[in-house]
Amino acid sequence: MEKSGNIQLEIPDFSNSVLSHLNQLRMQGRLCDIVVNVQGQAFRAHKVVLAASSPYFRDHMSLNEMISVTTQPIKHV
Repeated sequence: MEKSGNIQLEIPDFSNSVLSHLNQLRMQGRLCDIVVNVQGQAFRAHKVVLAASSPYFRDHMSLNEMISVTTQPIKHV
């Protein structure tokens, strides 16, 4: 058996576990680095989660150091 110096660890359901822990941190207000304001209500969030979930946030966060974002209601014409 060849030694490569790497350790391999298998964690079942890893992606769901990571998202669950990120959500717990968000709900506790820990390590949040952006505030999203929606119709006057503020939501603390993790930039990396927003960027990984949305092309809008990914593009805007890569251009500058966003610390908050406010959404506007869609006006129907």
